[in-house]
Parts: sequence; structure tokens; C-alpha cells
Amino acid sequence: MNDSLLSVQTNLLKDSRDQYANSDTPDDRLSYDITDLLLTSGVYSDAHAAWAGMTAFAIALSEEYRYELPTMGGNIHVANSNATILSVLNHAGLDVRSIETADGSSYVDDTRYWGHPGADKDAPTLLGSGDTAPAMAA
Repeated sequence: MNDSLLSVQTNLLKDSRDQYANSDTPDDRLSYDITDLLLTSGVYSDAHAAWAGMTAFAIALSEEYRYELPTMGGNIHVANSNATILSVLNHAGLDVRSIETADGSSYVDDTRYWGHPGADKDAPTLLGSGDTAPAMAA
């Protein structure tokens, strides 16, 4: 476990430590455009409102939890960046576990050893804040 607080950054990706390299493409980053999915979830009617709502929820989560590292042996319910974005999107009405790739597999299924701790399809971690309604799967 790490003693640092889980903090949220809401400014532009290009200004973050996770910025794209000049040569990166959305395909390189395994990006997936979820705009239409968000707008059909029934929570928001336009992309600006969705972004504002997701930003507000992310800010409400900031420093509410200690950052947790996954451990060998399966501590898969962890407060980390995967759980944070899973929770933010879930709050917007989108359960990312339901997104399928072109071949029909789940977008969050992963062949890497660690997978997506905190956001695995079978064992996600939803984070909530005292400023929000109880966290429930979308």
C-alpha cells in the first residue's frame, strides 16, 4: 500500500505526466471514443455537460482515498487510477465493462498479467464521495 492520497488531475492531457508523445496516435494508446455511448446513457444531453459533470465528480473523489497498489495474490479491489476513471464514467451512466471491441471481446479484458486492477470486468472497484449519491453500477 502507498501512503499518498489518490489525487485527480482535470486539466488537458497534453499538460500531464501521461501526455502523448508527438508520434502517438489514438490506436497506439488503445483509445476508444465513448462520446456517443455517454450521450445515449441518459445522464447527459451534450458533451460539454458530460465533461463538466465528470470533472465535478472526479474532483469530489480527489484526496478521498489513499492510492492502493495491487498485490500478488489478488487484492483486486483497489483505489487507483483505474477505479477512479471507472467510477467517473459509471457516475455518468456508462459502465465501461459493457464496451465491446470490434471482435466482440470486452474492452477492459486484458491479456497483460496485471490486467486492470481496480477496473477488472469481474471485480471492479467503484469509488464514491461524501458529496455524491451511493456508488452503484450503471
